[in-house]
This record gives sequence, C-alpha cells and structure tokens, in this order.
Amino acid sequence: MGKKWGCFLILILLSGCGNIPNTSQMSVESFGQAEVIKQVMIEDYPMYDTAQNLVDAADLVFTGKVENITYEMMDIKMESGPDSMTGLEEASKVPYTIFEIKVSNIYKGNTTDETIYLKRPGGNFDTIVYELEGATPINQGEEYLFVAQTFENFYPSLVNVDQAVYDLNAPAVLSEDNTITLSQILLLFE
Repeated sequence: MGKKWGCFLILILLSGCGNIPNTSQMSVESFGQAEVIKQVMIEDYPMYDTAQNLVDAADLVFTGKVENITYEMMDIKMESGPDSMTGLEEASKVPYTIFEIKVSNIYKGNTTDETIYLKRPGGNFDTIVYELEGATPINQGEEYLFVAQTFENFYPSLVNVDQAVYDLNAPAVLSEDNTITLSQILLLFE
C-alpha cells in the first residue's frame, strides 16, 4: 500500500476513535522520511474580563521555570455518569502535555512543593501531534506565571487556553483574545 493510502487509512481510523475529544482539523505533513499527522483540539474554556476574575477562578497562581516537558495519555473522567468537566460518558484516554516546573514564587495556593507538574491538553505521540487551538506557547527553559486549578489525584490544569500563562521575559506580549496583563495580575498580590 502506498504512503498516501496508508495515511488516508490512518485518518479514517483516527476519525472513528472515540478517545480524541473536541478535535477539528487533521493534516498530514512530511518531515524527511516521517509523516506527521497534526490534530487540532478545540477546548471550550471560560474567558475572564479582569485580572481579579481570572485569579478568583484559580486556586493556584505561581511563577516558575519549565524544566521538562513530557506527554501522557490520561483517563481524566472524574465521576460516574457524564463527567461534568469533560462531558465524557465513559472513561477515555486524552493526550496531555505535562510541564515540570521548578517553582519560584507561590502567589495563591497551599503548596510547599518545589516542583509542580501542570497538565494541558495536547502533545506529541509517535507520528501524531495534538495541538490545542489558541494555546499560549510554553517552552522548556523559560519562566512563566501560571494561573491554575488543582484537582485531587490529578495534575493541576491551566484555567484556560490563553489567559493562564504569562511569559516573565516578555510581559507585554498578549494573545489576540487576552486583555489581561502580567502586571495586572501581580498588582493583586502586592
């Protein structure tokens, strides 16, 4: 079977899988010998109109340096019946990126951990790259302010896609949808 037919078959099989929630676009890209399937994930997060509302939605606000980035397929269903957070009826594996962050400062939250592991949907798995639409970039070796929610027996999660991560080395850079600045958040803790 030719490469194009093999990719077409993979796309058909993936589109029939029930374990890839909220996905929209797929594309196939070639990198040398390897073909990579890009899968765009769309998540519905609340948007906040003020720094105070954003911080109020979180139970963990901290700064730190991203030391490592890994990927896990995780079953995130937290209750029996339809899960109120995910809408999933049954247990399902979802791709996540896990950020290992060396903590600099805790502004809000009850943790004494020197390292926090934070999860966000998406990640790289073999030949499939799951991209979270509109997500603020998070790079290894860089320092950020994170606005997150904690969960019992799960990694903390960012409160939304583009208002929960602020690059400490580029504090004025905002996304198209975000009007809240790093300085507005930090002023709340003075």
